[in-house]
Amino acid sequence: MSSFLDLLFPRICVLCKAPSKRDFDLCLGCEHELPHIKFSCEQCGLPLAVNQAQCGSCLTDPPAFNATKSLFFYEAPIDSLVLALKFNNNLLYANLFGELLALHLQGYYHNRKLPEVIIPVPLHRDRLRERGYNQALEIARPVAKKLNIQINKFSCVRFKNTLQQSALAFSERKQNIKDAFAVVKPLHAKYVAIIDDVVTTGYTVNEFSKSLRQAGAEKIDVWCVARTPQKNNC
Repeated sequence: MSSFLDLLFPRICVLCKAPSKRDFDLCLGCEHELPHIKFSCEQCGLPLAVNQAQCGSCLTDPPAFNATKSLFFYEAPIDSLVLALKFNNNLLYANLFGELLALHLQGYYHNRKLPEVIIPVPLHRDRLRERGYNQALEIARPVAKKLNIQINKFSCVRFKNTLQQSALAFSERKQNIKDAFAVVKPLHAKYVAIIDDVVTTGYTVNEFSKSLRQAGAEKIDVWCVARTPQKNNC
């Protein structure tokens, strides 16, 4: 049935607009041209020039989460796709990001234990009402399906309506996100994965991880589509 539907409605690459000839909306040629991260800090995901386990910042002041897996540098064309997803209602990109992230995670966790549950970084209710969806949750859906992990979207809330992190200087972002999250229902999981679209300074996922730790999470992995190469921010 899927092959018949593919013949009737072939997948189109979101970048070159040609038939992708694959099961998702990105052709192989365009995927190879994307800004893949080759080496990164295992803990915070900071892109590195060489292969090493941790960056200097995580060695001296480690974040509240254990590991980060990200796909791309936050640069063209990934940045444009992320912005179109967040502000132009283009949910097709969420599905594409989720499918690509799932493939990457399948390889990484091939000989590793998977987290018990995926928790998308929550939006404040006002932001959610304005946007109509949580892009982190939409990215999480194909990941959860591919990895056969449940999504927990009810235990955690963002009760502080913070300013957009991207609109603030790095020096202001840590205070802006401080105490923004709460766990309002039992987690029932000790090993969780946080999912988000982009990690920049790491302040958001770090603050969220602190709340999860207080609620009983013992191990936390962060999964994101893109990571910025900012230094000394985690």
